[in-house]
Amino acid sequence: MIKKHILIVEDEPSIAGFYQEFLSENYQTTVCGDGEQALTFFEDAKVNIDLVVTDQAMPKMNGKELSIALLSQKPDLPIIMVTGYNDDISAENACDIGLKHFYSKPVSLFKLADTIDLYLAGS
Repeated sequence: MIKKHILIVEDEPSIAGFYQEFLSENYQTTVCGDGEQALTFFEDAKVNIDLVVTDQAMPKMNGKELSIALLSQKPDLPIIMVTGYNDDISAENACDIGLKHFYSKPVSLFKLADTIDLYLAGS
């Protein structure tokens, strides 16, 4: 069985590592350290990206900008934003740009996994 592929976009290596280690048991994962790297990977990927977990505050391209760019290419892509910095985005306007879910850090890895399962179950 082919595992669903999650793109993790997080500039803090320890957080990205936690996400990847926790999720890689059930999903294929790729980590990118900023929005520009993630967008390039998404556009060049030889695999289908089934879901994105992204931070908001990152160098080069923030999570909101990345989400808008990704959704312009794949409008049905589930994107979950997990951020500790939310001056530029809130749960209310996250929905307006097409994000499926918005969490403030810290978020329980189990809660994150449940949310991911909700979007990827049966797809």
